[in-house]
Amino acid sequence: MGFRLERKRTDKISRGAVLEELRRAAKHFKYQKFTSKEFNAVATRCKATTVLREFGSWDNALDLIGTSLAQRQSYRVDRIPVEELFSEMERIWSKVEQRPSRAQWENENPKYGYSTYYKRFNGWLNACAAFIDYKSGGTIKELEKFDYETAPDSNEEINSKSASETKRDVPLRLRIEVFKRDNFRCVFCGRSPATAPGVVVLHIDHIVPFSKGGKTVFGNLRTLCHQCNWGKGAELD
Repeated sequence: MGFRLERKRTDKISRGAVLEELRRAAKHFKYQKFTSKEFNAVATRCKATTVLREFGSWDNALDLIGTSLAQRQSYRVDRIPVEELFSEMERIWSKVEQRPSRAQWENENPKYGYSTYYKRFNGWLNACAAFIDYKSGGTIKELEKFDYETAPDSNEEINSKSASETKRDVPLRLRIEVFKRDNFRCVFCGRSPATAPGVVVLHIDHIVPFSKGGKTVFGNLRTLCHQCNWGKGAELD
């Protein structure tokens, strides 16, 4: 018998099995075109590198699966209604039961990509904080007018000499920074509007009550749900 360097691979997946995996991914993505990275996130039997080796290019592979895939709609970031962006964020946040990471977001086949939120709100944390503010009663008009480009970093102390410190109402810029610092949850019970929809609304509470001289500054504010905030008020009465 002759000896050869070549050997048969026992782990090679058949072309038919690769096509079947592509069809399964197409169904997952609702028959819209998907990328190799998105395929890797949902595939179980092979990876995109196997597809490329088998068919030469990604487009060739998609053309061969026997399904006409629709092009995903292209959206201008500044023209997507904020309500639509937040509706999709609520769907995914509720599903993963916490503030979604980038990987979690991309794994849920979102209608709008991570970068859409990042560009619109000048950062992912800004987008999440704006969503919590909206769920807690913030107005779309206020959120649309807010300049996220100049929003302070969450690690910066808000200027204690700002004109708002002697007013009870908390400006949007300050609300967003407090939500980000407190991880979008009530500091007493840990609940969030995204994980307890219809039950929780977050308030910004003065630690030293405004009525007793407490100022509307970053260090004197905290995030409470409406139930904990009202309960705290009842205990103080």
